[in-house]
Amino acid sequence: MAKLTYFSAVQNIGAHIFLGWMLLCEVSAVAQPHPVAPPVNYRQPVVSWLVEKDSRLVINGKSNFGGIACHNEHFQKADTISLYRTAVGDSIVCRGRFYLQVVDFSCHNFFYTYNLRKTLKMDQHPQMTVRLVQLDRLPPLQAGAYGRANSLVEICLAGVCRTFEVPVEFIQNADGHCWLKGARMFRLQDFHLESPVKFAGLIRVKNEFVVQFQLSMTRI
Repeated sequence: MAKLTYFSAVQNIGAHIFLGWMLLCEVSAVAQPHPVAPPVNYRQPVVSWLVEKDSRLVINGKSNFGGIACHNEHFQKADTISLYRTAVGDSIVCRGRFYLQVVDFSCHNFFYTYNLRKTLKMDQHPQMTVRLVQLDRLPPLQAGAYGRANSLVEICLAGVCRTFEVPVEFIQNADGHCWLKGARMFRLQDFHLESPVKFAGLIRVKNEFVVQFQLSMTRI
């Protein structure tokens, strides 16, 4: 009788373990997330522009001797910027970036140009890239229109990529040509860079600088 009681108890425990395992499998199956459709349709852009070579980017800084303006007007590689609608509100996803060679920056002064290239670690990272990531609204597309938007822009400089909020302006010409303008203040520490100090501290460059870009774009 004792043996039968022992085996009955073992069978009951085994049955409970099996039922518990089956219940766990069912719960796990229900808890699996369902695949979500992507919120962006990359097959149908709302509009696309070709970034022309007459675009330009300017880095404005300051030293204890005055202002410094370093221009780059050599957009050697034409790129395309496309805008896509999303399933969330009025936000617009962007595709496209442009590339700049650090050696093409000119501060119109040999000393400042040399130190800019050295500060930006040109030998290790000769290229700067700017990528338009997102807009909070679709800009006006009709001829002669003007509009503003808040954007997310990724800047890769000296081997460090950071994404920032940048206010931008769109200016549409009657011939379909468009200007995209934006500006924002940054710090050298944003890109893990150090402010140059020369001649035992006689010349000091401030930590803050402003990047201004003006893209000349043709609708395609």
